[in-house]
Amino acid sequence: MTPPSRDTDRHLFATFRRLSPRRRYRTDRERTHTYRDEPIPTSPPPHPWAIYVAAKGRYQWAVFDLDITAGPDVVAEDLQRLRELLDDASITYIVSRSGPSGGHHVWARFPAGVDPTAMRKLAYALATLLPSLDTGTLTNPSHGCARPPGSPHRHGGAATLVAPADVETAAAILSEGNPSERLQLLFDALPTSARESGDRAIHGRQTTPAHHQVATHGDAPRLTGKRRALTAGSDKLIYGPPGADASATLWAILLRCAHARWTLADVRVLADDPGAQGLQHLQSKRAPGGRQPRSTAEREALLARQWARAVEYAAQTPLPQREKRHDVPDPTTTAIAAIEDAARAQPWRWATPAGPADREALRALCLIALACRSTTVSLDCRRWSALTGFGKSTMAAAARRLACDHPIDGPAWITCTKEAEGRMAATWTLLPPVLAGDPMAEESVTRPASESTPVEVARTQGRKPAPRQTVSDTPPSSGVLGRSRQELTDLLTTELKTAAHDIWTPRGGLGHACHRTYAAARGAAAVTTSILSDETGYSRATIRRHLRTLCAHGLLAATEPNSYGPGPLSLDQAAAKLGVNGTGARRLRNYIIDRELYAWWIDEQQWRTSPGKHGRRCLPRQHPGGQGAIPVRQRPRATYGAFPTRRSRTGPGRADYAEAARRVRQHFPARPDDTEVRAGLHVPAPEREWALAVPPTATPA
Repeated sequence: MTPPSRDTDRHLFATFRRLSPRRRYRTDRERTHTYRDEPIPTSPPPHPWAIYVAAKGRYQWAVFDLDITAGPDVVAEDLQRLRELLDDASITYIVSRSGPSGGHHVWARFPAGVDPTAMRKLAYALATLLPSLDTGTLTNPSHGCARPPGSPHRHGGAATLVAPADVETAAAILSEGNPSERLQLLFDALPTSARESGDRAIHGRQTTPAHHQVATHGDAPRLTGKRRALTAGSDKLIYGPPGADASATLWAILLRCAHARWTLADVRVLADDPGAQGLQHLQSKRAPGGRQPRSTAEREALLARQWARAVEYAAQTPLPQREKRHDVPDPTTTAIAAIEDAARAQPWRWATPAGPADREALRALCLIALACRSTTVSLDCRRWSALTGFGKSTMAAAARRLACDHPIDGPAWITCTKEAEGRMAATWTLLPPVLAGDPMAEESVTRPASESTPVEVARTQGRKPAPRQTVSDTPPSSGVLGRSRQELTDLLTTELKTAAHDIWTPRGGLGHACHRTYAAARGAAAVTTSILSDETGYSRATIRRHLRTLCAHGLLAATEPNSYGPGPLSLDQAAAKLGVNGTGARRLRNYIIDRELYAWWIDEQQWRTSPGKHGRRCLPRQHPGGQGAIPVRQRPRATYGAFPTRRSRTGPGRADYAEAARRVRQHFPARPDDTEVRAGLHVPAPEREWALAVPPTATPA
């Protein structure tokens, strides 16, 4: 290891300054881990500094950051394995110790540049083999940076050179660099499972393919599903000798427990078993002359940290083959995939002022159809609103537009097979897509008679003619045909969750038109206005206006001229800055109050007209199909009392709905928690299927 000296720091700073992809770097002057972008000076600064790893959308540095939070034993093992992989691929590199904590950085330079997609694929593939690898630097070409050797650490000390120990040799290795083709050799040399993980990570612009749902049990995560017993091989790991590497044995056991849907409490009980020799790494740690027992606090911190990593890793692991057989494509999944492909193939259809609402309404109906395994489902506008983030009136209008054959917008997407009646919601059927300009396809698809509106009276402005591209001559940018039911469900759920975020609220937010541009740009390292225009159907002038808005609020960032990538802020942070957080929660609360108020009035009418009303028992209200319609144990009249009325000179007058609404609001918090929202609107929980197979209650008129 090179001892820190002033001459060494100057030499290292001069080397990295010369080889930096940009003429600017990032500094932490206050040593608070808050870096700012500044021009690179000519002499090394006294505070932490870092260089960018990419420029103009291409990586010139591959910096493998082995984070000490995984533990020193894990970092040491990962470093050895990473160096072996790099040596096998003939990639030259240097190794540095990042600071006093013990993390390591492995630096490899590629002067010709590496495509961000290839670097991202390699990062996620290596992450399956190296638990301590932090992929942030390798997946962020716009802002990714790392502290080179010689850079001070905020907690004292500095990053030091480890291999090679000689500064001159390290500078020569970095100056010469590596051909970009060797990075592909490194990827090809990885195990098949790792390469498949890397390919899945970038498929469909998904950075972390989660094939399992993660829930919270107590204060720790766990995979959802029924808890299973461990296999005989797992018992052998637990109760057998730990072997030479106790850390690796512990990691293997935790992974098996996570896949078996165990909780952290289950693992704690297992760790207390004296016969569980495979968990020796929890009980003791390496020390000079043998192993030293861990304190209770150290043991608990290690177990909580490793369990969270194990659950996260297990959630990204593809489902075993035996589980995939239960999710083969069924007719409903195939039909929904065809509808989604047709919708994605004609973005101009959703580029109208009402287009975003129509698109999310169709996507929500497809998601519910997947859950019910039927293309005919019952859905009211309030539940529609809860899923999409639009208002109930907007969803009602969107349903009417989707059910209309329009001379410009094309055939209908859905049809209403049964109108709403009383407490029963309307029933909708998804129609097979008709390929535009394909008469054979049009004749082969049987579609029920749909309402035709030659002139759309709901529009206040004229509709521009459809562009030259149609469904038949332009394939979708990211098809979903062939995906399993679970994969399609995960995709639609993620897209709806983003669309329903408070940041897109029209009043005070950025608007749903901006969401379509953001959805097309997110997940990509760099996109241009022409690509976004093709994917959204908006004109380039509109796209540029959206991009200015998104960049101004930190959701996107300009990486190069006419090229945009992920921004520094998340959706939650941007919504907090605009002050629109809680808009969706308030809307859901109002819908729950509307439902309860309507049920109270119906109960009041039944009480007034029933014989022997004064002595009648207050039984729970029942849905006509046999299931409870509203999640309260007592009838509303037993909860709120008699429905209030306005007094008149001749006695009780008309019903006082304002007073009734005030009383109902007192029974609900200002911001409903997750349980109340799910109970009142049947929002899907990750632990179970949606309760929408039975037609839900219709909304009051």
